[in-house]
Order: sequence, then structure tokens, then C-alpha cells
Amino acid sequence: MATIHSNAFEFNLDGLTNINFIEQSHCITHGQPYDGVRCYNACHKEPAKLVVLAGRKGSHEVSNWLVSNVNWPKENGLGGAIADTYMDDIPRKLNFAIRGCIILTIFGIEYTIEDIVLAQGKSGAYNNWWLGSSSMIKIKAENMTDSYAQELSEMANKLIMAGLSKSFARAINAIGIGIYKLTKPHKVGRCLIGCTNDQFDKSKSVVFISMKNSSADATMMGTYALDSEKL
Repeated sequence: MATIHSNAFEFNLDGLTNINFIEQSHCITHGQPYDGVRCYNACHKEPAKLVVLAGRKGSHEVSNWLVSNVNWPKENGLGGAIADTYMDDIPRKLNFAIRGCIILTIFGIEYTIEDIVLAQGKSGAYNNWWLGSSSMIKIKAENMTDSYAQELSEMANKLIMAGLSKSFARAINAIGIGIYKLTKPHKVGRCLIGCTNDQFDKSKSVVFISMKNSSADATMMGTYALDSEKL
């Protein structure tokens, strides 16, 4: 008989207190149980986390579902998924995957990341997680150069929407170089992803995410004004 497990994925981010997940769809290996997603806010020294109540059995079906929901192979530099492995590897099998909207409360401000996918697979003897989106920018830190930072800058316009202010593009360029200086180049999944917030109209925020086996280290990279002439 298939067993249901509490599969926890943590978010480590300064100022993060509350987390909410609005599920839109999910996929799980045939015959395995599934009972939704539970949200747990940060408490004392415990980080905020999502717990997926589901069975653990890998299948190609779930991996194919992930690929189809995150624009993989990517177009125009956007899309895909990352894990605590080389980020261009497509997982062969996954236990389950969930797709929806994540709402993070950071220093009292709500940030909403739309259309994000979380999935669990297996790496060696351990379960590992994948995070994906059709509108993320995957970052290859080992390739970071001035020209690559400029490429990130150009992709960032596609990440949020056409018509961002020039200051945003310059900021993304600086972010790219900053990531290179702050992290050692090695094969680990990192990305930039855009989100909205409940405080500032006509603006978008950017979060940098670095994956671990069962958690994500995240940093808010700033909130940027949209180009009002192109809204």
C-alpha cells in the first residue's frame, strides 16, 4: 500500500514571516496518494515552509509534466527549472509536482510570484527538489562575465514585461556581476524571478534564488519602477 509523506520545502529569506501557496494544478505518479499543500509561517528559528502531503515514487510522467509547465526547452532565455545540481539537467523521474502562486510576506510587504512549479525527485540516496517557472532567468554563475551580465539585463525585460525603465536594466546588470562576486562558480541551480508586491503600483520586484536539496536560499534584489510611457 502506498504511503503518504510530509514533504517539506523551506524558504530562507531575511524578513520572511508568512507564506501562502495557492495551488492551480499538480501531478503525481499513478497510484500514489496526494492530500494537498500545507503552509507554515516562520516561527522562532524555524523558517517558513511548504509541506506537500504526497507519496514518493518517481515516474517519467511527472518529469514530463514539469517540463511542459515551465517552458522547457526555454525560449528567449526564459523558463526551465533549477535544483541543487547542474541547472540544465532535466530530471529523469520525479515523485510529484505542484503548480501555483506563492505569496511571501517580507518585512510586512506581500510579494506574489505567479505560476511557479515545485517538484520532488531523487538524487543519490536523498530526495531533492526542483523549482521552475516559464518566466525565470536561470543563472550560470560559472559563465559570468560582463557580456553575460548584459545578457541577463536584456532577458530581464522579458522576465517582467516589455517597457521597463532603463534603471531596471542597469540594476539587473549590477545584480549579475554582484552574484558572480558573492558566489563561487560551481554547478548549482540559481535563478532570477520577478514578482509583484502590494505596496507599489507600476513596479516589479526581483528575487534571486539558490536551490538546496530541500530548501531555497533567496534574496530580494530590489523593486523597480516600470516605464510609465510603455504601460
